[in-house]
Amino acid sequence: MKTLKIVAFSLLVILSANLSAQEQQQDNRNLRKERVASAIRASIDSGNIEIIIDKVIPKSRQIITVNREYYLIIRKDSLICYLPYIGKSDSPSVAPTSERFEFKEEKISVTKCEPRPGIHLLKFNTKADIGIETFSFTITIFESGFCTINLAPSSRDYIIYQGTIKF
Repeated sequence: MKTLKIVAFSLLVILSANLSAQEQQQDNRNLRKERVASAIRASIDSGNIEIIIDKVIPKSRQIITVNREYYLIIRKDSLICYLPYIGKSDSPSVAPTSERFEFKEEKISVTKCEPRPGIHLLKFNTKADIGIETFSFTITIFESGFCTINLAPSSRDYIIYQGTIKF
């Protein structure tokens, strides 16, 4: 009978220690999520956003995974980006061999809103260097760090990019 009490007591101690460890892990996860969400909010509020692209979703095509060489950076009122383009054009391009969108210090005016808690929406338009083609950007940033960029050029198929915010 004494052995049974010792075994029962040992099991009780082990189970309570296990529950305590699980609660601690959950607290750590929640704390990390809060830190990431806070860093993302601070990045958006400051106007300094850097997104690293890892997936491209062209219109009417399969998702393409890309190596992390593509990016979009917003520095207050400037756009810097290097994004691949896969799709068709409705009119001949000035640079017909161009298979990417590349903007360097392009001036933009960003409109920010938060349609739901934890989701940030950024919208802006810009023109190509020669001013013929316009580009409409809609960026959705989730507080987990996941981002989508919807890019709608005026004379080409729209394209969607997925990536993560870097902070």
